[in-house]
Amino acid sequence: MLAHATFGMAFVAVIVQARLAAFDRSLEEAALDLGARPWKVLLVITLPLIAPSLITGWLLAFTLSLDDLVIASFVSGPPRRRCRW
Repeated sequence: MLAHATFGMAFVAVIVQARLAAFDRSLEEAALDLGARPWKVLLVITLPLIAPSLITGWLLAFTLSLDDLVIASFVSGPPRRRCRW
């Protein structure tokens, strides 16, 4: 389960990193200059601006996870029956 989550997080990290590369840091700096606390800046400014990339990353990771589940179920074969005697 840990490996599966790590595999999905890699896709999310790439998408969010691409969004943060084009992020305008002056918006955060302006909020800090006007007296906002760092957590408030994160919740009110940064998070709404990167939310589309977080949602996109989640959808991609979910889709790939579902695909891996289908492949694993086909590769594993039929379930074994237990002997009840």
